[in-house]
Parts: sequence; C-alpha cells; structure tokens
Amino acid sequence: MNYRYFVSYMFRDYNGFGYGSCDINLALPIRNRDDIAVVTDLLRNNNIDNPNVIAFSRYDDGNPR
Repeated sequence: MNYRYFVSYMFRDYNGFGYGSCDINLALPIRNRDDIAVVTDLLRNNNIDNPNVIAFSRYDDGNPR
C-alpha cells in the first residue's frame, strides 16, 4: 500500500527562514518520530536546507468505510 501525505515544513535559507509544502508518497504510514525523520531526509535529499516538518496530513484513500 502507498500512503500519500501533505507535508508542511520550514527551512533555513539565505534570508533566514522559509516555509514550504509538498506531497509525499511513503510505503509505510507515519506513526512516530522515526517516520518523521524519513520525511525530513526526503526533504533534505530534494535540496531543502535544514528542513523541519511542521505538520502533515494523510490524504483519504477514497475507500468508503
């Protein structure tokens, strides 16, 4: 299964700090700090300098419950 998230983050840039957001697809759900570290690494690997995840929200999978 693939878990899709909307992620908000802040980062350091040449003007001080900035904010951003993105969609991220993960193989496993976010459940703890270690999972947030994975997201932080993904942001860092996409040239975001010193990212800090502020918030995240999982998209609905579209299946009725």
